[in-house]
Amino acid sequence: MGLALDEPQEGDETYNVDGIDIHVGKRAMPYAAESTVDYIDSMWGKGFTIRPAYGGAC
Repeated sequence: MGLALDEPQEGDETYNVDGIDIHVGKRAMPYAAESTVDYIDSMWGKGFTIRPAYGGAC
């Protein structure tokens, strides 16, 4: 289980956020609920970061 750029799989839930489709697998749903996805572009790098609702970071 992880974050990937991929085509939706059977059973995935699809959410459209600001024009971007996000596909969440059934196994990941408990972890994804209430999480925040941010795109960061800084001098140290750029990419997506996930802040889970339960704390910590991915």
